[in-house]
Amino acid sequence: MELKKVRKELIDLFNKYNISSDEADKLICESLNIDFSKMIFLNNISQTEYDLISKYATMRINGKPITKIFNKAYFYNMQLYVNEHVLSPRQETEILVEQALKFIDKDSKVLDLCCGSGAIALAVKNNTNAFVYASDINADALKVAKQNADMLKLDINFIKSNLFEKINDKFNVIISNPPYIKTSDISLLDTEVKQYDPLLALDGGDDGLYFYNKIIDTCSDYLTKNGSILFEIGYNQASQVKNLLLNKNFNVTIIKDYNNLDRVVIG
Repeated sequence: MELKKVRKELIDLFNKYNISSDEADKLICESLNIDFSKMIFLNNISQTEYDLISKYATMRINGKPITKIFNKAYFYNMQLYVNEHVLSPRQETEILVEQALKFIDKDSKVLDLCCGSGAIALAVKNNTNAFVYASDINADALKVAKQNADMLKLDINFIKSNLFEKINDKFNVIISNPPYIKTSDISLLDTEVKQYDPLLALDGGDDGLYFYNKIIDTCSDYLTKNGSILFEIGYNQASQVKNLLLNKNFNVTIIKDYNNLDRVVIG
């Protein structure tokens, strides 16, 4: 079968469901296990390959994200394994890493709190010689994070902990992308999020600020003198998280994302 026609067929199908053409290309590449540079020079595919593309396309239009179809996500120039126990890392979270790296040197001790797949911790370790720790309350998520660390051959210290409960060290930098969706808003999320990302990693309580309150309340006990804490936040949470940090005598900076929305709060 002519791949050019298959690709157009898939793009047209995805357009009907408001799915980007970029995702069509990603699905074809993952289905055929090739990169885009090879795909554009490939003329024909077999019936078996076409059937495979069709199978995955059906899964995608029914709401399953490509990252969960193929158990694969890309973050900060790394390929990660993801499954139903972890959030698929988002592009916006790379901004959190970019900002964190400004505070980290080879002697820094860094904690990724609520680590999920380990994306943040792994990106920090992959780009610095810092001592990196990662914690999560979810044993299944930690299993995924450890698998990613092994796959990337990166040395991370993993801790199963309910926030700071089992944390016994002080850190130069703490980074966290905690659950921050209001409980009442969970049902309003896109199917690919509410059905395929774990509720534990989404639900931030009645006001979406439960974890920021808990973390900020005691984080000073786990930071070295002049240490920094960095959060990813929801687009409308900057002023509230800023005030929580100001009340604990932090200096605060707010960083915007690629869409000019508040995305990272630094204390």
